[in-house]
Amino acid sequence: MRTSMRISLRLLALLACAICSQASLERENNEGTNMANHKLSGVIQWKYEKRPFCNAFTGCGRKRTYPSYPPFSLFKRNEVEEKPYNNEYLSEGLSDLIDINAEPAVENVQKQIMSQAKIFEAIKEASKEIFRQKNKQKMLQNEKEMQQLEERESK
Repeated sequence: MRTSMRISLRLLALLACAICSQASLERENNEGTNMANHKLSGVIQWKYEKRPFCNAFTGCGRKRTYPSYPPFSLFKRNEVEEKPYNNEYLSEGLSDLIDINAEPAVENVQKQIMSQAKIFEAIKEASKEIFRQKNKQKMLQNEKEMQQLEERESK
């Protein structure tokens, strides 16, 4: 009789604990819906804000599928068709370029650029040749080692 009484008391205590925990969970859930009463409501921002859509073509905030401005080439094409060519402006620009190229300072810079380009090409060719020679030496050395191994194996 005592064992059955102990078992029933333990079951009753377990049931009381389960009911209390269920009540506390319900109270927390009810408070969870009311964020103003939550103790961390001022500390943590509970609302998740989506980041704007970003890509390389349009930037951030809009997608490519949205209608946008016409391509730049259409604007340029229309401007060229509407405006007649100004030959005077074009000829002035060309004459300025010719005058600039005739100056000695520009000629000196052009010569320096060309000489640096030639030096760069010479360095590239020299490095290629050095690479070829090193590869050739490695191949010859590998062939000698292979021959020595074959001679050792044949003896």
